[in-house]
Amino acid sequence: SPKPLAVVLPSDLAFDLPAALRKGLGDFSGVRLVVPRAAGRWSLLGTPAHLPASQAALVLRQVAEGQAARTGGTPGWLIAVYIIAALVGLPTLLSLIGSLLSAFM
Repeated sequence: SPKPLAVVLPSDLAFDLPAALRKGLGDFSGVRLVVPRAAGRWSLLGTPAHLPASQAALVLRQVAEGQAARTGGTPGWLIAVYIIAALVGLPTLLSLIGSLLSAFM
C-alpha cells in the first residue's frame, strides 16, 4: 500500500497529540501541516493572506504533484529589494520632476 505524503492536523490537536497519534507520527517522513483552529480560551494571532484551508489545499496539491511544499509568504530578500528600489527610485523620481518643473518655469 502507498505511504501517505502528508498529514493535516488542526492546531488544537497538533499541539496536544494523543499518545497513539504521537506514536504513529513519530516515524512519519511526509509533510506535516497544521491548520489554525481556535480552541477553548486560546486565540490565534495574525491573519494569514489566504484562508488556512485554502493554504492547506495548495500545499497538498504541491505535494501530490511532487513539488516542494511552499507555505507562502514573501521572502526576506524580496522585501529588501523593494526597500532598496524605493530608496533609490524615489529620489531619482523627485529629481526628474524637479527638472521638469524648472524647465517650464
